[in-house]
Amino acid sequence: MSRLSSIGVLPEAFRHRVWSLEESLRSALAKDQLGFAKRSVSRARVRMVTPRNLAGTKSAAPRAATAGLLSASAQSAFSLAAAHFGIDLRTGDGPSIFRRATTEQWPLVAVTADAGPTVRGADVLSYLRAGGTIFICEITPAADAWLQALARELGVELPRSRPLAQRAAALTFSALRPEITAEMSGLKLWEIGHQAFERLAVEATEAQRLDRLCGIGVGVVERDADEIAGIEEAGDLLPAVVQIGVAGGRLVLAVGPSPGEDRAVDLLQPEHALGVLPAFLIVRSLYGEAAWHSPFAMANFTIDDPMLRQGLLGLDFGAALAAASAGNFHLTVATVPRELRLTDRSTVALLANNHGRISACYHGNDHDGYEFFVSDNGHSRFRSRPLERQRAAIIQAAARGREFALQTGHALDRVMVFPHGLGPASVIGELGACGFLATSNWLDRYPLGASRPDDEDAGMRPADLAWDGFPLLWRRNLADETFPFDLMLGRPVLYFGHRSNVGDDFEPVRALARRVNQVAISGVSWLGLEEITRHGYVQRRRPNVEAWDVLMTANLACLHNPSTAIRRYRVHRPYLPSGGALTSGADVAHGSDLELEVTPGATALVRVARPGAETLPDPMEDRPCAVGHVA
Repeated sequence: MSRLSSIGVLPEAFRHRVWSLEESLRSALAKDQLGFAKRSVSRARVRMVTPRNLAGTKSAAPRAATAGLLSASAQSAFSLAAAHFGIDLRTGDGPSIFRRATTEQWPLVAVTADAGPTVRGADVLSYLRAGGTIFICEITPAADAWLQALARELGVELPRSRPLAQRAAALTFSALRPEITAEMSGLKLWEIGHQAFERLAVEATEAQRLDRLCGIGVGVVERDADEIAGIEEAGDLLPAVVQIGVAGGRLVLAVGPSPGEDRAVDLLQPEHALGVLPAFLIVRSLYGEAAWHSPFAMANFTIDDPMLRQGLLGLDFGAALAAASAGNFHLTVATVPRELRLTDRSTVALLANNHGRISACYHGNDHDGYEFFVSDNGHSRFRSRPLERQRAAIIQAAARGREFALQTGHALDRVMVFPHGLGPASVIGELGACGFLATSNWLDRYPLGASRPDDEDAGMRPADLAWDGFPLLWRRNLADETFPFDLMLGRPVLYFGHRSNVGDDFEPVRALARRVNQVAISGVSWLGLEEITRHGYVQRRRPNVEAWDVLMTANLACLHNPSTAIRRYRVHRPYLPSGGALTSGADVAHGSDLELEVTPGATALVRVARPGAETLPDPMEDRPCAVGHVA
C-alpha cells in the first residue's frame, strides 16, 4: 500500500490544485454571492483574569425540581433557564407562589423587575426563613423605589440601582463563588455593553442610551453581600449581580435588560450575557443533578483535509500524536474517503494504537471544492451540485469507508464533516440511511436551503435533530473564544482548523486545550468524534429517587452508571426518524421513550434502529468506552 500511495498522491495533488484554482477564480468573480445566509458568530474576547479554587464545590441535590416565577413578561431570562435545565416552572400571584414554595421546598423563586411592585415583605419572609433563594432580575434604575420599599419591609439594606455614566465594556464573574459562577468563575467577557442594553433604549438617542444603562451602586451594600458578577465603567468594576443573606435565606439581585422575544441560543452569547447568563448560573447552581446536564465535559479538535499518510497532502502524525499527548487533547483528522487508498500502513498502525489521542473521520467523498452545495444556484461563488449526485456521493463515501476497514482492519469514526460547510437539508437524512452517526460542522450556517427551526432547543443541546432527526454537532473555529458557554450548557466543546493555522507544533491547539481544561469545573474528556457522538445526551436525576431521565440527541447513546446501586433510566429521543425505534439489547421501545436499568459500574447502549439502513464498521467494536469518570 505504501509504494502505491506514494505514486498515486501526485495525481491527487494535481486534482487539489485544479479545484483550488477553480474556487479562487469563482471567488474573485462572485466574492459576495455565497448562496446562503451566514449566522452571526461572536467575536467577543473571553479570558480568565482571576485565579479560582473549585475545591469543595459539589452538585446540589434538591428536594424538588420546581421553581416559582413572578413576572409580567411572556418571556424572561429565568423562564429560558428553567426550560433549558428542565425545571418545572410555576407561576401565580406572590402570596400563593411563596406559600407553595415554602410548603413544597422549592429551592428558588424568581421575580422580574416588572412584577416587583406586587411583592411584599410579608409574603417572602416565611420562604426566606425556610432557607429559600429569591432571584430578582432584569433590574433597571426604575426598579430602585420598590427595591428600597422591600428592603424596609424586610428590615435590611439593599443595594441601589443607578444609571451608568458610560457604556459598559466588560462583564467579570467572581472567582470567590464558584458554586454559582461555575465555568464562568474568574472569566471576563469583553465588549458587552452596547449590544447588551439595546432594548433599554429602543427609541432613545445615543446620549439617552448611555443614561439608561444600569448598574448596582456600591454605597449601601450590606456587609454580608457577595458580588457574583461586575461590569466595568470607566475602569471601575461595579457590582452587577450580588447575593445577600436575609432571614436565613438569600436574595440574589441582577441588573440587566429583559430578553424580549429572542431565542435562548441567540442570547447565550457574550454580547447579551449580563441580561441572561446570571439566571442560567443560579438555576444550575441550585438544581444541580436534578437539572439537565451532560454526563461529563467533552472536547475535541478536528483538523480538516489531511490524507492518512506522512508527507505530501498528509500530516506529520508522529508530531501530531506527541502534541496531543503533551497538550492533553484529542485530535481527529477529517480525511477525504476518495484518498483512503493512499493511506500508509504506519499511519494506520499509529491510529489503531493511540485511539485515545488521535482518530480519523469522514470528510465528504471527493472534496472537489464545496462538494455538498445547493443544487439550483448558478450565480454563486460555489458550483451547484445535483441532489442525486450528492446522495450518490454519500453512499460512495460510506462504501469507501467499509472497504478501508476491510483492507486495514481499522474503521473511521462514523461522523461526516462536510467540506466547506453544511450541505443541503434534503441530503442530511441520507447520512443516517448509510450508517453515519452524526455530522459535525461550523455553526456559521444552518443546512443549506433550510429555514431556522422552530424548536426552542435548537443550538442548546449536544446535537440538533431538527433535520430528518439526524444529529448535527456544531463546532467552532480557533478565533471563537466562547466555548465556556458550551461547557455551561452541557454541549461538547468542538473546534476545528487546517494545517495552515495549527502550525508544525500545534501550539494554537495546545493553547486552546489549556484554556478548556482550565475553565471546566471537572475533568474534561478529550475524545474522538465517535465517542462524543455516543455521549450526545443530557441527563437529570429525579429528586429523592435513584431514577434518571435522559434526553438523547444521538443515534447511539452510551449510558453510564458510576454509582453503587442499580440506576433506572427513562430515555426520550426527540425527532425519532420515521419507522425508527429505540432499542437496548432485547428491549425495544414503542415510540420515542425507552426504560431500562443499568447495573453499578456498567454501561448500556441505546440505539436508534432504522429499518433498511446500512451499517458502517464500528471503530469501537473491539474496545470498551474510554470514558471513566462520569456523574
